[in-house]
Amino acid sequence: MSIGSWSTISGHLQGDISYSLRKTNVTLKYIDFEFIAFSEAWREFDLAFEYRKDDSETWRTDAYISQVTSNYLNKNRLYGLTSSKEGETHLIRWEYTSSGYLFGQALQVRVVVLPRARVFGRANDTHSISEMYGDGKVKFIIQSENRCIGINQSGQYMCIADGSFYIMDSLNGDIVYSTIMVNSPNYAIQIYSGNYIISDYGNGRIIELDPELLGVVRSYSTSGVSFFDYSEENETLLVSYEESDFIREITWSDIDIGTIMWQSSVSLNNPHSATYSQGDSSRIVIADTGNNRIISCNMHTDGYTMINHYEISEYDDFDPQISLLYKPYIVKQYRDGSVCIVEKEGRSLDFGIIESSSSSSSSSSSSSSSSSSIDSSSSSSMSSESSSSSSSSSSSSSSSNSSISSSSSSSSSSSSESSSSSSSSSSSESSSSSSSSSSSESSSSSGGVALGIGSMAIGSTFVVG
Repeated sequence: MSIGSWSTISGHLQGDISYSLRKTNVTLKYIDFEFIAFSEAWREFDLAFEYRKDDSETWRTDAYISQVTSNYLNKNRLYGLTSSKEGETHLIRWEYTSSGYLFGQALQVRVVVLPRARVFGRANDTHSISEMYGDGKVKFIIQSENRCIGINQSGQYMCIADGSFYIMDSLNGDIVYSTIMVNSPNYAIQIYSGNYIISDYGNGRIIELDPELLGVVRSYSTSGVSFFDYSEENETLLVSYEESDFIREITWSDIDIGTIMWQSSVSLNNPHSATYSQGDSSRIVIADTGNNRIISCNMHTDGYTMINHYEISEYDDFDPQISLLYKPYIVKQYRDGSVCIVEKEGRSLDFGIIESSSSSSSSSSSSSSSSSSIDSSSSSSMSSESSSSSSSSSSSSSSSNSSISSSSSSSSSSSSESSSSSSSSSSSESSSSSSSSSSSESSSSSGGVALGIGSMAIGSTFVVG
């Protein structure tokens, strides 16, 4: 585009958010953009505004945004934009002259939707949902007696009980669909077809049910499943097993079910989960729980990169042990290369080690959960409970003790789902990924961090970019 002329751009972001972006006003100093966001699954989201002169340049992140209708603004990042099924309209004012451009010059702009994760936790018999975003922001959504493990494409809650899997419009409302064909289900996702894939743990199988949970579409007998991820592109499942030393990829299609396509060859110790990297289903990340590390793997070359710690800022007065990964539980790699990690337990440290200004927060009860975030200088923040993140691009860390850069820490609980993607408004790029990329719920509901006199669990979840 050239400053002064503009056409409406629309797109679809990862099945989560649809949008329209258009110019509404151009002056000699700034451009006003109208951004309309549509979504049933996400009521709020975050984005970054980027620009460049042409294809030969990298995207720049130093755009000066002077006005916006988001909750808050951090440089070129807009946090807490609202969306709805009917569409929510937002203003973005870019002072392009502050970036060295003049009226009439040609340039490209794009918006990048930043990762945000939902937190599903449990304290005693009460379950809760929260979201983490921005610079350590945590937003409490709801609490309920129903155990929610994810949110489907229509924004409904996916819930499990000992002998059922069910869908609710509201966590404290009525059940819309349910099935009792399962026994102790421990994980489920909804795929793009609308069907649900469920780990039917008690019956020793993985099943796929239709959108109304009335009939079995596919079934595969396998016991001890702790977690799985689905690739829409390849029609395969990446399956993790309890007390095992391997990860396995199997077929999951109308043509074939259960054929082993790939199996890990590296030494693992009870890996709880493995997921496809967003945008590249040939790469996966593994939570090698028993070995206290995560592993990035290229399945085409069978190459592995091990990471067992992240770096803390030189300004943080924390015990060095806090930077070591401890029982990673859920792990995901986002499209921008950042990695989201959930630790099942975290480490215990004496209160005396941590300054009172620590970003970790806790409730006054004797058994509660604390949560905050770790945010690198360039990372988008997100939430976690069964999802936390730490930046670990395999290209930049090749040794078995590679590190992840960060600046602070957080603790949390047991399940999360994230919404992240990017699109170029100048070329109307659309991004897609494995359908479970927007829900990475943990099968465990052991959430809260136990607080005892003189000790505190730290580092359960974190976000690094």
